[in-house]
Amino acid sequence: IRNFSYGIGGDYWNYGDWGHNNLFESNYIENTNAGIFIWSLYDDTVIKDNSIHATHYSNDTAVGWVGIYIKSESSFWARNTTVSNNTIYSNRGPGILSDNNQNITIRKNIVTVVVPKQWLGNGIMSRNSIEVNVTHNKISTNMSSLSTDAGIFIHGGSDIFISNNDIDGAIGIEASNVGSSGTMTDIANNTIRASNYGIISNRTDSNIVNNTIVGLCDDSSCKLLNFDKVSRYGIFTQESVL
Repeated sequence: IRNFSYGIGGDYWNYGDWGHNNLFESNYIENTNAGIFIWSLYDDTVIKDNSIHATHYSNDTAVGWVGIYIKSESSFWARNTTVSNNTIYSNRGPGILSDNNQNITIRKNIVTVVVPKQWLGNGIMSRNSIEVNVTHNKISTNMSSLSTDAGIFIHGGSDIFISNNDIDGAIGIEASNVGSSGTMTDIANNTIRASNYGIISNRTDSNIVNNTIVGLCDDSSCKLLNFDKVSRYGIFTQESVL
């Protein structure tokens, strides 16, 4: 599938009339705004073994640029989604994006995002979703120390588990405004190489356990320590309980 605004799209007709048990498997998708775009009210969806390359075709869609996008409305949620074993190379926009989903598993994907910071080039993003498992992914994003992109970026939602991911990026993992006070976000057993921040917990109570975090900064904006270029923070927290 090549040179379309959307490579594969799934939409619903009306409340109560939506997709069940859909499988999107082993597709090669190239030059699109959104490689695979699933919109609202889809239950038990599996997206696996797809190759999505160069999501940068044009800018004529409100969806923006993204490899795989599972988008639900705040009142009509997609449920029980698995995104696994996909290879995504994005020139613009995040690799995988989840909005307002319940029980989504994102695992064993290879995500490469090569964009400047103004294009929101996070590797895997989850916004306002619950019961989110992000595990065993290999993610590479912009390594510039001026970038604000993260390998994994979580905003809002609750019941988040991030483990066993291998990440290169300006920011390894950022969790912001997740859950309520006393509701813990689990970040465990990840390997992170970061030019700016290893892990950020911003207004998010978190268990941060057994992660390997290495600073790798090699541009003119890096901090200096004993004449060596270094990254900023291994773990940074703001208004959070760790």
